[in-house]
Amino acid sequence: MRILALAPSKAAFRFVGLLLLFASLLSCGGTGPSYDPVSITTTSLADAVVGTEFGQYLTATGGDGPYYTWALSSGTLPPGLTLYAANGLVAGTPTTAGVWNFTVHVTIGDTQTATKALSITITNPALVITTSSLPNGVVGMAYTQYLTATGGGGSYTWSVTVGSLPVALSLDAATGGIMGTPSVVGSNPFTVQVASGDGQTAEQALSITVILPIVLEPSELCSNYPDYAIATFEDAKLEARVALSVGAQEHLTCGLISGLTRLSAHKASITSSVGIQNLTSLYYLYLSDNSITNIWPLSGLTSLSQLDLSQNSITNIWPLSVLTSLTYLDLYDNSISDISALSGLTSLTSLVLSDNSITDISALSGPTSLTSLVLSDNSITDISALSGLTSLSYLILNNNPNLTDISALSGLTSLTYLDLSDNSITDISALSALTSLTYLDLSGNSITDIHSLLNNSGLGAGDIVDLRSTNVSCTDVAALRANGVTVYSYCS
Repeated sequence: MRILALAPSKAAFRFVGLLLLFASLLSCGGTGPSYDPVSITTTSLADAVVGTEFGQYLTATGGDGPYYTWALSSGTLPPGLTLYAANGLVAGTPTTAGVWNFTVHVTIGDTQTATKALSITITNPALVITTSSLPNGVVGMAYTQYLTATGGGGSYTWSVTVGSLPVALSLDAATGGIMGTPSVVGSNPFTVQVASGDGQTAEQALSITVILPIVLEPSELCSNYPDYAIATFEDAKLEARVALSVGAQEHLTCGLISGLTRLSAHKASITSSVGIQNLTSLYYLYLSDNSITNIWPLSGLTSLSQLDLSQNSITNIWPLSVLTSLTYLDLYDNSISDISALSGLTSLTSLVLSDNSITDISALSGPTSLTSLVLSDNSITDISALSGLTSLSYLILNNNPNLTDISALSGLTSLTYLDLSDNSITDISALSALTSLTYLDLSGNSITDIHSLLNNSGLGAGDIVDLRSTNVSCTDVAALRANGVTVYSYCS
């Protein structure tokens, strides 16, 4: 009998190959790929310092994936530090000294974990005395300086370990304050020690030199001397007012008075301002109703904004020419005739020059910011310089007996209050355009015609016009009253 041999197909070969591979795997006992167990390799963490930024990564090996998840399983990290779950970073700025024990836990995949007990030691920064020098002391002047230090933990305790402090000075152990009133001239080297609550200590060599006081003459400038120099004043009453203003119990040192911003010495019988030049921070100065004649010391007070020198005996105001920060100036009731020093005081908004001996006011064309101006009781005849003061709202020109021409006022349309009483005015046509007027005093002039007032569209209800001791007819007075104006007049 004849047997036929058939060639195997490709599918048959493929099947056989798979059977052989499967048999091979079974013979080796394999169940899939194998991995090392997960293990935390960080064995310790570096020490950290309170207040100093810290950062260290935890590390691990093994497991079946590239990403680990970290957590604390027991204990706590030092305050200020955080463990980041995604990358094992322990970071932050610790705030409290001590030893902190904790256990970390790492996970990879669903079941592979490891733990490790660790600790971090947090120390306080090194204790350092930061005071490196001390200022001189002055015989008879109170001395107060505080020693300073950084680092350490807990409260500080100060002491002198070598040498001694100057006579009459003492060191406060709790605050580090060196205080007292030195009484003996000389150099005094010593060493101080500070101890902190955590047991650290530090030392620093220092010295205090005690010197005699420097006493200025009233005319001298503090700017040429140290702050501890003693300023003096020619007039004891002025010095007393300064002392009261700064709260000085003993000496008026240059440093103490340099910060004074306000001084009021009204009616204090002061005769001299010498010494006041050292009050360089003054913003507000009232010296009214005294007997001052010479004001040259004021020329250095360039911070002054408000100055009242009324009711003194001043004749020369040139020292004021440099006080360009002045906004308010009162020179009422002095003996001033020349006001040319005021031409450059362009910040002035209020100026009082009444009751002086002024005839020429041409300098007033300069301070164009003026809103209030008082020129009463002088001998002014020409007011043309006022024509450019278009910001004026308040103007008093009464009792300038030879004043006749007021045409310069025609453009001052911001005027609300105008006193022209007791002059020699007859023509008031310039007032027709001053429609902002609410008060107008024309009493004591030789006025007959007030048609400029009747034609002033701004004068009406609530406004006041004083026409007493004028020659205005009662008919015109009645017409003005009919417009709603309150008219003071001898007409019924």
